[in-house]
Amino acid sequence: MVVLLCTTQSKTIQRQTVTELNQTLIRALQVTEILQLRRQLSLKELAITTGFSKQSILRCLDTLIFRGWVRKRVNDGCYIWIGLPTVANNYNCQDWAKQCMGKVQQLSLATGLVADLALLDEHHKLTIVDSTRLRGSEGININVTGYQPSLAMTALGRAFWFAKSELKFNQSYQQILNTADLFERIYLQQGHWRQELECFQEYGYTQRLSTDYIPQIVKDSAASKAFAVAIIGPDEPLGALNLVWDKLQLDSEEVIKKHLPALLKCAEDIHKQLLKTSPIADNLRASKFDT
Repeated sequence: MVVLLCTTQSKTIQRQTVTELNQTLIRALQVTEILQLRRQLSLKELAITTGFSKQSILRCLDTLIFRGWVRKRVNDGCYIWIGLPTVANNYNCQDWAKQCMGKVQQLSLATGLVADLALLDEHHKLTIVDSTRLRGSEGININVTGYQPSLAMTALGRAFWFAKSELKFNQSYQQILNTADLFERIYLQQGHWRQELECFQEYGYTQRLSTDYIPQIVKDSAASKAFAVAIIGPDEPLGALNLVWDKLQLDSEEVIKKHLPALLKCAEDIHKQLLKTSPIADNLRASKFDT
């Protein structure tokens, strides 16, 4: 009788365990499916969409992050879908960002300044994929992820453009003249950018100018200053990295002199990190880099 009772209880526990595992799996699959469809969501948005508790969703996300399928964006805490590792999506800026942002955060801590990381997206367009801009960053707007900086009229864009090979540099120049907005074409024709090119060639950086284009998405950042360096790839640049500060509080020359070595080192460390993974490196070498 006792043996029968124990056996019954054991089977009941097993059924409960299987049921709980099935429920956990279903929740994980739903979270995965929603992130695949929406590409990026906050924890609050995931909770509203799925109807699950935040604790349950966080457990699912922890597993997805551990597997490398999802990353948590530093800038705003959103969860970003990376995808399953396949040959087709080796060229994945979100996977790169996951590998790089630890170094970018260390740079911000070391310098006391916020940093933006811009990489080539899946369409080979330079895009800010993450930033250490957080709420409370005085004088600096935090809403920059997803922004595609002008190659001619932003520090990030120029650092990326100036680091290109002569052929790609000239192609980008003609593309801007032929297809960019009027103020960008006028800017190139005026030739002021050539001074920044000389600075980049000599010192490896370009800084934000008073004439630079500040779009609506980062309008609140108009009072800030920045300087940027390129992230070099096997043949062409992979992206750019900058440091940003409130121009009313700090002298630009002093900031650049003090923090340029750290910014260059971080960009070099990111370059080495990305090229550690041979499939990524091979994919980069095969890329045409049409940006």
